[in-house]
Amino acid sequence: MRFCIIIIALCCISSSTIDKLERFAWNPDKKLQWTDFKAPPDYGSAYAATANTGISHSYAINGKGYYDKENSKVRAHFYPTLSWYRPSDSSETILRHEQAHFDITEIHSRKLRKRIQAFNFSSNSQKEVKQLYEAVEEERKAMQQLFDKETNHSRETAQEFIWESKIAKMLLELDEYSYK
Repeated sequence: MRFCIIIIALCCISSSTIDKLERFAWNPDKKLQWTDFKAPPDYGSAYAATANTGISHSYAINGKGYYDKENSKVRAHFYPTLSWYRPSDSSETILRHEQAHFDITEIHSRKLRKRIQAFNFSSNSQKEVKQLYEAVEEERKAMQQLFDKETNHSRETAQEFIWESKIAKMLLELDEYSYK
């Protein structure tokens, strides 16, 4: 019971403060640098680094309850103060792996934009857009986990290259849904 209360409290805190955290949007011309990772290193972790990324979505609902596609913003963000690395374990391979996590988030922000553009919203738009977002977020989390599993958190070099190619292809395929 205490565990559930703690989880609920953390969810409330994180959802109300997440917009106040330092963040920057994904940009095809800016790759992550180690200086972007500002949280203290987690020396107890089995991993050398963690990139904290997420999709933000702002939108408007008109007076009749319909989603306003023209005033929709979907962005992939990186959160520096929630992202860390251990300098003693850092490498270009690990940094590319963390960039790939950010790129996966960008792929899913594009998927959300695509689904929003294709969706015929009703007067129940708030519920509908929430369902679209939650579905894409579940897909994003699953892809992030599969990426880590198949690359063994960047340790499987051949799989890392396969994934980097796959991610680049997906970004290109969804280019028309990139943020303009």
